[in-house]
Amino acid sequence: DDDDDDDDDNSNTTAVVATDSDIEESSSNNSRIKQVNVSELYLFPIKSCAAQRASKWPLVLSSGGKLKHDREFAIVDTSGTALRLQKCPKLGLVSPVIDLDAGTMTVSAPGCKDLVVRLSDDLYHGGENVVRVCGNTCAGRVWGDAVVSEWFASFLGIRCWLARCCSGDETLTSTSTSTAPEKGEHAAVVAGGSVLAARTTPFRPGFSNEQPILLVSENAVAALNEVLVDQQQPPCSAKRFRANIVIKDNSNNNNNNNNN
Repeated sequence: DDDDDDDDDNSNTTAVVATDSDIEESSSNNSRIKQVNVSELYLFPIKSCAAQRASKWPLVLSSGGKLKHDREFAIVDTSGTALRLQKCPKLGLVSPVIDLDAGTMTVSAPGCKDLVVRLSDDLYHGGENVVRVCGNTCAGRVWGDAVVSEWFASFLGIRCWLARCCSGDETLTSTSTSTAPEKGEHAAVVAGGSVLAARTTPFRPGFSNEQPILLVSENAVAALNEVLVDQQQPPCSAKRFRANIVIKDNSNNNNNNNNN
């Protein structure tokens, strides 16, 4: 699952991020430069579902530097609402894994047979929809056939569909609807719970809440855990923050090496 990028979108994918690699980070006035190390790397193919850990993964620079296929899919219910982990905890048990070479996403869940979803456009069976995530609109398409929707509905216990985000260059004009999206129809999908009318507007290259990529520092998590322990609370891991990149500040080590 950690193989190099496929030939598709090579013009847009011009960088690869890998664990155990170093990044130079500079302050706003460039007066201080420190080196950090990428210790963990995660992508979330389906929004609000489990993470896929990788040792290296391509970045799509034309989409703001997001990881390829990160939060590219979402699960929507019959009201046109994108399901969120807070209201549907079982999403956290759904584990999608992207295979770049095979062009597939394999989805697993406890007690279910693995579902293999092709990433090529020949599996596009739905109409164009507008997905709203934290107040921002995204162009989305119902993805997959009845087998795909039935798999998610059976495990989650609600009627739902798999939606895929369109490219960042697409714009849609649509009207709101309270029914499930059908081929040729438009629906406004709202992460917050209400169905809103859509406007003609540029769309985001993925179903991320705000930024195309999320980062957390091991050092910050360690500092937080010190506070939690002092308050007799259980510590947490960096994975708890659902970040794409986990970094570690190596400046102290570098300073020691320089002193030596």
